[in-house]
Amino acid sequence: MVGLGCLLAGASAALNGALLVSESFDYGSHASQGSTKFLNTENGHNGGTGWAGAWEASTANGIRLDVTGTSIDYPSETILESVGGKIHNTAASAGSARELSDPISLDGGADLYVSALVRWVPGSGIYLDFRRDTPTDITRFTAFKVDGSTGEVRTGISGFSDSAGTLVADVDYLIVAKLQRNAGSTPDVASVSFFEVNNPGSFLTEPTSWGASISEVSGVAHNYLRVLMGTEGYLDEIRIGETYADVVGLEAGDVFATEKFDYTPGGSLTGDNGGTGWDSAWTGGAGLTLRGSNDSLWYGSNPAFIADGSTMVDQAGATANKASTRTLATPVNLGSEDLYYAMLVRSIGAPKGRFVLSAGSSPKAVVGFVDLDGDTGNSELFVSANSEGYPTDISADNVKEDALVAATNYLLVMKRTGTGVSASLLAGDGSLPSEPTVWDLTVAGVSGASIDTLKLVVNSGTLRIDEISMASTFGSAVVNLTNAVPATPEDAYDGFDYASGENLAATSSSGTGWIDGWAADSGAGTSLTASGSGKSLFFGQSPGLIYDGSTHVWSESSKGNTRNFAKIIDTHEDPLYFSALVRDYGGGAASVDLSVQLYDGLDAGGTLRGNFGFTNGTLYASAESSGFGAGEFAADSFVTETTYLLVGKRDSSGLSVSLIPADGNASTLAAEPVSWDLTDAVEYSADLRSIRVLTDGEGGSAGVRIDELQIATDWAGVVDGLVFEEPATSFPALDPTPSLEGDFNGDGSITQADVDLAGSYLDGTIDGGDDAATRIAALVALGYSASDALSNLNLTVFDLNNDDDFTAADITAAQALVQVADPVIDSAGLNGTGDFVVEVSGLVSGTQYYLVKDTDLSQAPDFTEVADTATPASEVTTATLTDADAATESDQAFYKVTDVNPGE
Repeated sequence: MVGLGCLLAGASAALNGALLVSESFDYGSHASQGSTKFLNTENGHNGGTGWAGAWEASTANGIRLDVTGTSIDYPSETILESVGGKIHNTAASAGSARELSDPISLDGGADLYVSALVRWVPGSGIYLDFRRDTPTDITRFTAFKVDGSTGEVRTGISGFSDSAGTLVADVDYLIVAKLQRNAGSTPDVASVSFFEVNNPGSFLTEPTSWGASISEVSGVAHNYLRVLMGTEGYLDEIRIGETYADVVGLEAGDVFATEKFDYTPGGSLTGDNGGTGWDSAWTGGAGLTLRGSNDSLWYGSNPAFIADGSTMVDQAGATANKASTRTLATPVNLGSEDLYYAMLVRSIGAPKGRFVLSAGSSPKAVVGFVDLDGDTGNSELFVSANSEGYPTDISADNVKEDALVAATNYLLVMKRTGTGVSASLLAGDGSLPSEPTVWDLTVAGVSGASIDTLKLVVNSGTLRIDEISMASTFGSAVVNLTNAVPATPEDAYDGFDYASGENLAATSSSGTGWIDGWAADSGAGTSLTASGSGKSLFFGQSPGLIYDGSTHVWSESSKGNTRNFAKIIDTHEDPLYFSALVRDYGGGAASVDLSVQLYDGLDAGGTLRGNFGFTNGTLYASAESSGFGAGEFAADSFVTETTYLLVGKRDSSGLSVSLIPADGNASTLAAEPVSWDLTDAVEYSADLRSIRVLTDGEGGSAGVRIDELQIATDWAGVVDGLVFEEPATSFPALDPTPSLEGDFNGDGSITQADVDLAGSYLDGTIDGGDDAATRIAALVALGYSASDALSNLNLTVFDLNNDDDFTAADITAAQALVQVADPVIDSAGLNGTGDFVVEVSGLVSGTQYYLVKDTDLSQAPDFTEVADTATPASEVTTATLTDADAATESDQAFYKVTDVNPGE
């Protein structure tokens, strides 16, 4: 569950949700020096988290474990505690590697952090690096390298950075590496720093300036982590995560109490007794109300909630105070310790509520919200040291105007010391917060008491509350705040990848974000049917379907199914977005019907809150009416043999819908439509729980195909994954398109340059990619016709022999089209020795030329006698040819230069 969970000092690991991998080498002692001392396949060392299997040797027998089973220790000031043993490689250099349960991509994504505890021994290098597909495969990210000779620390991608500094022998260090993972051609940035373990104050916050960095494009995915070490050296506690706090930990402190509200959804908080550090259950009459679904707040505003199996307080205020109270198991003495109070909050409208820390019934610290101006929909933040009363003066020193903005997630933090109370509202992006250097509000207040009671009160408006923590330091109060950020943006998805011909039913439960499988719809003739063809729709027009081994659903008659969302979508807080790929078949655009319906009850029960689709080519949208073609409509929107993305949006103001032609371009889906095709403005502000998909048609061979259905609370989520790349990358198109066959460069003549250009397409050197044969084969294997494959790859113009292929035979045909200009005789005449010498240009290198003559111009010229030959070398376009017997032919008219041998 997200938020401010408890993690006592001395726990074995920080429970941050972005922690990907951990390894403490907790494999006992190996004093016998038996086979289990090696990290290799034979010994099956399989501890830690985030791994797909056990350690295996990458060189020699693998890295050796410590023989005593002791650890390099984290300092007591962090929340982390070392466990078990460590690596201590006491003999020859060796390496071990281990497969990750999830490959780590270097082509975009959140920042990646890696840490380990090390002790350098001179002469022993230490490497911690990632390998691609096998333990010995290519390395494109080395988290850190400790030079065996010098102790210098570096990081690297394919090369290494400058030194981040030099380790001192036999001193324990924490080394931390960071990789900023950028996508495409944007370089990744690898950074590294190291810190003495006995000086934790230097590393409890992320460095603003790292010790060394290197920038380079990578773009591969890694499946293995490898440790390589020289003849001596130590390494322990490997941690890989997406935040600095995951791999380093924060300042430790006493955790007094925590409350996650991990209770059964709905009903009153009264009587619930979870969390830690409490003397008894919540009390207070009816008490505050729990949310009716398994949604939790998290420290970020998008999405507003995550469905993580737990719940939160979701209190709509009443005329009388709605309050819940709970007592601590051990009072906090404000004379000897500070108290930090933290909780996540989110509001609707401008709520009025307060949160009171007291000694018995005597308030000692109060923080809360009150709407004093009544004109913004937001609430003022206030703080008090000893009074539960709401302030009445907006200019008072203990009030911050419009601090709580509606529909925004905040961390509310309060600090009570022996001299006063401070409070702040922090709006986060999911990354771990730091203690405010300047608090929003601070008031004086004498201590002299022990805090033993917490009271939560909501008077008006709607206030959501989650993840309460009370601790002696800010770090220990917020240590678990970044836990469980959603991995993907979609809330519900189904790619309809079912068995051939399967009618959707309760067992048809692929995809994510659903409570259960598809239920047969009682109002339809039968369920939607999986095609079973191994073909799917994709966001492109040609071909209509691609062979990718999965399926889609289809219908030519009355069919339908319903399915329930795992996450209830509150349209007051978030819009519901819908998308699905649709296409007719058999010319069915003018005869088939599709209705997508949204309901506020389970199993398409309760009230219909959205109905959209198409009927006989007409797009329609109705926010509250059933039936094909209800509400707003636009004729001739859905046409034959065209793939569309059908998108809908239901929020508190109405229902909007559009049909977006699938053009294969990411830019088309970069943002939701500025102007939707249709909008039915009917207000609605409640939960959406289920969907119904219904079809109809004339039967026979005409119908509709449906694929890639997604539900999300934002546009990015609902189009996630829909811009499928073409199965093979196209060559660059010729510019301009040649008007003369064979004139590929469009210069008006066919020369060797055109042949060379065609060859660069054939072998792939034109763009440094696969050759033409590989790209064509990839498309044909996915169902493209031969001619479509050439067209999609921009190769049709090179198919000179018209066999729907592009091969070396087409290069030969291009060579035959090369236009060889007639040689030009620049000068001709007798030299001083009686030879007739011809200087000629306009020749093609590598071609043999003949100087031929005709001895009698009074008759029809034959030019059959060869006087001389020449073959210009590479890059030479001129030649000198000589007739050494020119006594009777002393004029240029008797001579001709040609590449045709007159004797053949």
